[in-house]
Amino acid sequence: MLALLALLLPAAWCLARERVRRSLPRIKWLLLATALIYGWTTPGEYIWASSWSPTQEGIKLALDQILRLSAVILSLQIVLHYLSRRDLVIGLVHLLWPLSFLRVPIERFAVRLALTIEAAEQLLETRHTFAQLLAQLHTPNEAPATENQPLPALPTLKPWQWGVQCLLLSACVLTLLKWN
Repeated sequence: MLALLALLLPAAWCLARERVRRSLPRIKWLLLATALIYGWTTPGEYIWASSWSPTQEGIKLALDQILRLSAVILSLQIVLHYLSRRDLVIGLVHLLWPLSFLRVPIERFAVRLALTIEAAEQLLETRHTFAQLLAQLHTPNEAPATENQPLPALPTLKPWQWGVQCLLLSACVLTLLKWN
C-alpha cells in the first residue's frame, strides 16, 4: 500500500492538484475517525498500561485502512478530474451492464447516481454550519420538475474496453468465489 500511495500521491498532485487540495480538509475527519475507531476498538495488546489505551493491532489496522482510503480518494480525484458527470454515469452503466441479465434496472440506478452527484456538488460548493445542515434535513425539499427523459444512447465500447470490463468482472467473480 505504501508503494501504491507513493505513486498515487505525486500523480494525483500533478494531474488534479486543485481537486486534491480541496479534498484534503474534507477527509481529515474521516481519517481521524478511522484511526480512533480502529485504534481503540480492536482487541489486542495495549500500547500503554491503561484501559483507555489503543491496541497495537488496532493501530496497525488503522494505518492500513487509512492508507487504503487515501489511495481510493487520490485515484478518485484523478478520475473525477478527467471525467464529466455524464461520462462518469455512462461508464458506470457500462460497468453495471452484466447486472441487466438479472433484471437490475441499471438505468434507474445511473439516473439516481447522477442526481446524487449533482446534489452533493451543490452542497459542497457552499459552506454551511452544522446547525444549518440539520435544519435542511428537517425542511422538506420540493422535488425539481424534471421531465421523463431517457438516457442518451450509450456510446459503444472499443474492443480493449470490453476486455478490461471482462477482466474486472472476472476478478469480481473470482474474489467472490474465493471469499466463500
